[in-house]
This record gives sequence, structure tokens and C-alpha cells, in this order.
Amino acid sequence: MEPTQFFFDVDSTIIRRESLQDMVSLALEGLEDAEKRAMTEQELESITNAGMNGEIDFAEALKRRLSLAPVTKAHMLAVTDIMPNELTEGMEDFIRALQNAGHGTWILTAGIKEMMMPLAAKLGIPARQVLANEPVWIAGKLQDFEPGPLLKTAGKGIVIRSLRESGQISGRVIMIGDGMSDLGVFTSGAADDFFGYGEHAVRKNVKDAAPHFFMSVAEMRSFVGV
Repeated sequence: MEPTQFFFDVDSTIIRRESLQDMVSLALEGLEDAEKRAMTEQELESITNAGMNGEIDFAEALKRRLSLAPVTKAHMLAVTDIMPNELTEGMEDFIRALQNAGHGTWILTAGIKEMMMPLAAKLGIPARQVLANEPVWIAGKLQDFEPGPLLKTAGKGIVIRSLRESGQISGRVIMIGDGMSDLGVFTSGAADDFFGYGEHAVRKNVKDAAPHFFMSVAEMRSFVGV
């Protein structure tokens, strides 16, 4: 394969978890009413799925999730600490193999950038190749994200086009992820190919439209040939 830039989604792709959902879940542990907590957890799951399926845009999904419970920096740090231990089986070796073969590896996520840095360090991905959102904290609580393209469902494609136009990348681009925002990078023409990833969450609309869809890293690595 010619030298290629591989852009990886994080939640339910590089890792087995959904980082923002985990933070809200952690915040919900403070609810004393067990029945209310269970109902809110269910609502949280529903909002996450609606966002990943493209039924609501990321900004709306974020707003709804943050309204369920107050997420603090302590919650963020707790989830950040466990993320490097939640890697999808075979993912670290796959990313290292891509790097050794001369391909570029990037993290491209709507999650919080600070949370991605320990993960990137473990995977050998340079800090400049970690593209994510910056949070807005008010009185120690997560209120919003700084304005930027990754708040939009089509934002990942916008980011990759900007990297091309500025000369930071050239050649072939492949997006890897589980959600509609990842698929949209390909369907918008910003990426040359798309690898749908369904080991942790199969989004039917993504699977049906993806040119390639994998249920394990081993399967995907075999296809790439590294």
C-alpha cells in the first residue's frame, strides 16, 4: 500500500468505551435515587446512540448529555486514567505496524483533547496529530466545548480538508470509526476510503454504507496487509 494517512476515531474504535458517556455515568453515581439513576443511564445511552447514528448532531447530543449530570474535572481525570487500559484488542500493535510501514497515524475525535494525550503517547502518535475538542469549564464543571469544526457532525471531514489545503497531509487518506460522523468523512469526499469498525457497536446505517466493515482489528490488519 502507498504511504497513507490513517485517521482513527477513539470511542468504540481505538478503545472499547465511550469517554464522554463514561464521564456522565460517573457523575450519575452521585444520584441517591437508584430508580432515577437507572432511568437517566438509559436516557444517556439513547442520546449517545442517536448521536452516533447521525439522528442528532454532536453539539445537540453533547448538550443533552451534559444536562443529565454535572461532569467535573475529577470525573474527566478518572476516565482519562483508565482509557489507555481500555484499548481494543490488537489496536496498539496495528497502529505501530502502520507507523513502521511508513504510514501516518492520527487521532480524530469529538472528545476532549486532554483525555486523548496519554492514549496517543501509548500509541506513539505525536501530539500534533491529535485532533479533538477543547472543553469549557465553569466553576469546575464541564459546560461546553470551545467553538470548532469538531462540534459539527460533518466536522471531521472539514478538519481533514483543512489539513490537505494547508499542506500538512498529502496522498491517500483512510478514516476508521464506528459512527456516521466517521462515515461522512468518506461520503463527503474528504477521505479516499473508510473502514467501518463494529466490534464494540454496530451502527446499521454505517455498516450498510461502509465500503469496508470489520469486526476485529485482526481482520482489518489482514486487509491492510501490515
